[in-house]
Amino acid sequence: PDNYQVHQLHNKSNRVCVTIQCYQYASEDRAHDEYFKYLNSNTGRKESFYPDSDWDFVSFRNKVREEWNIHLKELEWE
Repeated sequence: PDNYQVHQLHNKSNRVCVTIQCYQYASEDRAHDEYFKYLNSNTGRKESFYPDSDWDFVSFRNKVREEWNIHLKELEWE
């Protein structure tokens, strides 16, 4: 609990990589932050990132399914 779920992600491919992160607070936790803290590499300052979404879940799921099907077809030619 004292590590605050710190992690770093890096996509080594030239393809899109999407992550979905869902967190559940402990039942006794009454303080819920709606943002993530990150270290700005340009300023060295800790800043807040407020996540948002530009797609609803169904649209997102359909797009992922579409791209997966394209990927499967590309594999047939390899």
